Amino acid sequence: MGIVRMRLAARTRLLALGPAIATCGCASIWGFHDAKDFADGDVADSGSSDSGSQDAVASGTCICVPDAPDGWAGPFAILHLDAGPDGSCGDPYPVTSYIAGVTEAGAASCQCACDAPIDMRCGIVHTYYADPQCQEKYCARNTLIDGECTATSTCAKPTYFTMSPPAVSGGLCAPIATVNSATPDWTPQAMLCAVSSAASDAGCRPTDACLPRAQSPFDDDTYCITRLGEEPCPAGFYQVNQFVYDDGSGLDSRGCSPCTCEPPTGAACTGNVITYTDTTCGGNGGAVAPPVLCAQVSASSVMVNLTMSEGGSCTPSIVQPTGEFSPTETTVCCAVTQGL
Repeated sequence: MGIVRMRLAARTRLLALGPAIATCGCASIWGFHDAKDFADGDVADSGSSDSGSQDAVASGTCICVPDAPDGWAGPFAILHLDAGPDGSCGDPYPVTSYIAGVTEAGAASCQCACDAPIDMRCGIVHTYYADPQCQEKYCARNTLIDGECTATSTCAKPTYFTMSPPAVSGGLCAPIATVNSATPDWTPQAMLCAVSSAASDAGCRPTDACLPRAQSPFDDDTYCITRLGEEPCPAGFYQVNQFVYDDGSGLDSRGCSPCTCEPPTGAACTGNVITYTDTTCGGNGGAVAPPVLCAQVSASSVMVNLTMSEGGSCTPSIVQPTGEFSPTETTVCCAVTQGL
């Protein structure tokens, strides 16, 4: 079977219309050949067209075309939108049944950024040792927080200590995700057109529909049937050429991978340490400027005054487009009768 797979759209869903015209007689037997390439795609030859196919018959301007099988709608004539005088169905096929067009839906545009850091803490690590070189395993450790009074440790007698420089820890950045999915671009190309009323005595076989001959501005002698979804064409008259369109609707799962932020880096803080002779940071104290490499503990309590400097940032994650636009597809199967 020759197949052209196009993603096309329709503003109007398929209508189950009884195809027929005014009473006419039918006599001569006509075969059919490959459908015209009305979708501007490549149509592959499916091979022999006589594999159990049902012929169309015609007399005068009336043609008996095989009815659409169960589950299919039609037959219809096909009209390119640039062929008609006003781009719409007209006599003798005035009813618009399906509008076929091409849908283009690109991937989502993804960006990830990070807001300014919050909840960062500045602290000084105060570590206590039993040896005067502060080389052996420490016996106690705490982190001095801005404005807090902390009693010094007596884990050894005498006790020695070190103080780290003021350093920033913790914090986070709120991610700022930008996801843009453009509306799918739908371009109409052609219409499938139906007759408006049934013939009372067409002279066709019970399995045929008696239709007016499809002629310009319709594709000459071309007749099509449709079915929602992607389906193989039914065996017989309409099996020669298959086209897959869509109606512009569908499932849009386009998006982006998660936007996240690494912990803050690049922030700095400053401060000093005040030492006191009592355990409650009372009375007059002496100042110590960290860092301290190793010194003997002589105070009973300490308090730090720390200032968080501005700065710091978080690194955003790399984001990638995800998902796709999956249109609601319709299969169109067409055959072309030999000219009358």
